[in-house]
Formats: sequence, C-alpha cells, structure tokens
Amino acid sequence: MLESSYNIGGFIYTDDLELLGAAENAPKRRGPTRLADIWALDGSYKISLPLNDEGQPIGEDGKTYVRWLGSFCNNPLLCPLMPAGWPSVPKKFKEACLSEIQQRYLIDPDIVDPSDQYGWAMHQLGVLRRNRRTKLKKIHCKRDMTKEQVVAKIPPKLDLVQWAELVNYWFDQKTVTLSDKNKAKANGAPVERADLYLKVYRRKDGVGVTSCAQENIRRIEGLLSEEGVRLQGEPGSTSGILWSKDDAYARVFGLERPGRVRGVGFGITPSGRSVTNASKFTSTPSSSTRTSQRILELEHDNTLIREQLAQVQAQLAQSDARHQEQQQQTEVMHQQQLDAALARMNAMFAQLSSGTPFFDPSQGGNA
Repeated sequence: MLESSYNIGGFIYTDDLELLGAAENAPKRRGPTRLADIWALDGSYKISLPLNDEGQPIGEDGKTYVRWLGSFCNNPLLCPLMPAGWPSVPKKFKEACLSEIQQRYLIDPDIVDPSDQYGWAMHQLGVLRRNRRTKLKKIHCKRDMTKEQVVAKIPPKLDLVQWAELVNYWFDQKTVTLSDKNKAKANGAPVERADLYLKVYRRKDGVGVTSCAQENIRRIEGLLSEEGVRLQGEPGSTSGILWSKDDAYARVFGLERPGRVRGVGFGITPSGRSVTNASKFTSTPSSSTRTSQRILELEHDNTLIREQLAQVQAQLAQSDARHQEQQQQTEVMHQQQLDAALARMNAMFAQLSSGTPFFDPSQGGNA
C-alpha cells in the first residue's frame, strides 16, 4: 500500500493507493476509484458521472462521487461550516466548489442542463454540509459539556476559528430554543391551538399579518407567559392540538359556540361538555390515530364479511349434499324399475319359447 497526499486549496488530503498489476503477466484492469485519485485529476481526463433520470448519482462511481463531494466539508476554504445556513455562505465558495467538480467530472447535459448544474451541485453539497454539521454536534457536543470544553475538543482537519464560531452558534440561546422546538416536532409532541395561531398569523419578521392579528398575538403571548396558563399534554400523548374552554385562545377570542371547536380542525365539538365532565384539556386525534381507527373498523367489517361468507358456504355445502342424496335415491329407484322391466321381458321370452301362453300379472287378465 502507498499513501499519497495532495495539497488542495492549502489543505492536505491523504488516501491510500493500491498498486495493481505488479506481476508481469497480470491482466490490466481498472482499480477502484479513490478520493486521492479524484483530487489528483488536473482536467485533462474527466470521469463520466452516472446519473439516473432524476439527476441522482448511481452505481459505485456515483457513491465515490458523493464521498468525494462530502470531503469538501473538511476544507474551510471550499465549504466553510459557518454561517449556519447554506444560502448565507458567500457565493465565491460555491463557485470554487463547482469549479472543482467540473474539472474532474463530466455531467450529462441531457440529464442536468448546463444552466442548472450550479443549483444541482449546490443542493447536493448543502445536504452533505448539513449532515456534516449534525454529525459533528452529535459526536462532539454532549449535553453535559460546557462551551469551552467543546471548543477545546476540535476535530481533525477543522479550522479552529470556524470550529469556535460553530460551537458558539450551538450554544446560542436562539439556537437552543430552535433545536428544542425541532426535536418536539420530530417527536410529534402536541401543540396548543394558541401557538398554532401565532405560527399562522405572524410573518417571518414576527409581525402579525394585520393590525388586528398583531393585537391578538400580543394578548396571546401575554397570557402564555403567565404561570399555569399553558396547557400540558397528557403522559404518552405524542400528537394532536391541545385546547380547553378557558385556554389562552378562548380568553382572547371568547367562548366556543355550538358547532366545531375553533383552531383544531373538523370533528371536535364543544356541545355536551360541562365544567364538571370536561377534562382540563382535550387533544384532537392525529391523522395516524384516525387512520388506525379506520383500519380497525375495516378489519372488523372484514371479519363480519368473512363470517357471512362462511355461513353462505356452509349453506351451499348442505344444499349440495341434499341434492346429491336425492340424485342417488332417484338413480336407485330408476335402476330398480329397470331391473323389474328386464325381469318381465326375460320371463315373457322364456314362455314364448316354450309355447306357453304368457301372462303378465302386472297387466291383469290372461294373455
């Protein structure tokens, strides 16, 4: 094995190269494409990148391309880990990445139009960059560690300045809050209908879509900040929209009227729920719960149909058995009648042969 290193944009990349064809008579064949092999290409030879109709890399060469593209995330001069959002990264870095790709790979223009290749490549690189940041946080940023401890534990090949910026971003209060919200969404935690109103009727800049909505948002946020006002999901509840007759939403918009409950979708009604029998809050069933209920109903209907079908089949079997029994009795009776007729004919022929007048008792009288 031979270890080779390449200086790419001021960074050193190393990889193992396997010596093939050492024997004189060994057949010449193409060895596996390695990352160092790709970085060593100077543009005089390009690798044809296999793509499916959706423009996704496929095959072993496609996997190698994705691994090579992922190595960009180890180079802060090509794909810096900060700013946090990939769209916020300066365009000069992205253009440098595209130049490295086009220097080494041929991209089928019939699958990915040349005018779309920039966006196509940047989308792939953005996904790999996000995955790289997530993996770094999962491995190096534990919950019981301080920011200083994480900064001191810099991974190999990372720039110290960018690593410090990334750790500062992880420990920023806004980032922590956003991370907790995303985890709650991922776990399917129920949400209060007042929070749903804040999400729907507020623009990205935090201002309400109308002056009336802004006033409602102000009142809701004031109520939710009070202790004991925010609803809490029941233990084990993982989905749905929380509501109650005196929640923050109801205090702002008034009591529910006959019909459906506002802000929780169809199917939930306030009628028949008094103060004594209403629980502290109610959550709407999630779509998965409704689907499960529907599946159970269909399974029950299927069981009934199977039982009815079994009854019909049993009745048909009984009817068929009776029919076969009647047919056998009819055949026996016909056979008996045939045997009796043959016996009479034989007796008649015997008497005629002997010259004796034939008398048939069944006909009555004399022959």
